[in-house]
Amino acid sequence: MSGHPGEQYYSVVVNDDGDHGRWPVGRKPPTGWRFDSFHGTAGACERHVTALAAVRYAPARGAGAARDADDRFAAVAERHPDATAIREGAAHLSYGELRAWVDGLAEALRAAGLRVGDGVVVHASGRAEAVAGLLAALRAGGVAAPARSDEAAYVLEAASGLVRPPAVSASIAPGSGVIVAAGDDAGVLLTQRNLVRLTQLPPLSAVPASRRSDDALSLAGAVRALLTGDALQPVVATTEDPPDGVTGWQDRGALWARAATPDDDQTLDLVGFPEAGVLTFKVDKTGGHPLPGATLYALDENLDPVRPGEAGRLHVGGPAVAAGYPDRPDLTVRRFLPDPFAGDGRRMFRTPLTVRQLPDGAWQPV
Repeated sequence: MSGHPGEQYYSVVVNDDGDHGRWPVGRKPPTGWRFDSFHGTAGACERHVTALAAVRYAPARGAGAARDADDRFAAVAERHPDATAIREGAAHLSYGELRAWVDGLAEALRAAGLRVGDGVVVHASGRAEAVAGLLAALRAGGVAAPARSDEAAYVLEAASGLVRPPAVSASIAPGSGVIVAAGDDAGVLLTQRNLVRLTQLPPLSAVPASRRSDDALSLAGAVRALLTGDALQPVVATTEDPPDGVTGWQDRGALWARAATPDDDQTLDLVGFPEAGVLTFKVDKTGGHPLPGATLYALDENLDPVRPGEAGRLHVGGPAVAAGYPDRPDLTVRRFLPDPFAGDGRRMFRTPLTVRQLPDGAWQPV
């Protein structure tokens, strides 16, 4: 191995799902990960994994995909078919009506040849059409990919049910989910299990009126409502500045939204990253506190925990962690690292935030 003096070297490691990561040379990989026989600088490891990604999703992929979100929606629709699913002005669409619409669109996608993990671009003229198209892509086992090129995805006309097959391979991932915008012009894949985790969050009441936050936060609000049996209603787009306790998180790219408490007597400030389940922790005057499904670590450059009160890079583990950037395997290896504390081959997301944990357990950006 050659490189600059003092440059850190890594080993490429792989888990049972075929996910690749990098791990410091000379250290035993975490439980659930094994060496992949390549060692080099960070950049060399990223190039190696990029080359592997080009052949990873061969035609003979897995026979199925986890459909947790689709199953959850189907169960809600079966229990409450007459309840309102989407409310737009004076128009109401019930869960039973929405499910029938979704079933028809999903069948059209399958009939057109869609396979598990293929991309779907939904053409919609309104929120109801967009939601039906998204749910249909999930039901059919596809990946809803709004920013995908039409030539590399199945194009679904949600109003008519017409489907245009792709001109080239539409394969994105080995499973089903939805791609949302993240930084660096990259799209991050939220799996159906990531989407189900959103049901543990409180309902969103306001989001910033900014283009960047609209994609992920709108998705989070819609999914949370429809997988819990609530009526999907417009979320207020606020032009207010976030409170002082939130700005330190936002300065490094974190998303921000407001949520209502169950009794609606107060609001909560939620922040997070698309790569870590969109919304990762709530922030109050004492600091940040992890939301369900997110485990927070403050680590040094060797991925060891820092001492309490010391500054370290914030990493997020747990069910909130997304599946990476399908079109950027180099960024995936750089930011989605083997989780040394999970013990089961899962990954953690390396955020751009430096934090410290306070004596009361709250987290504070540095």
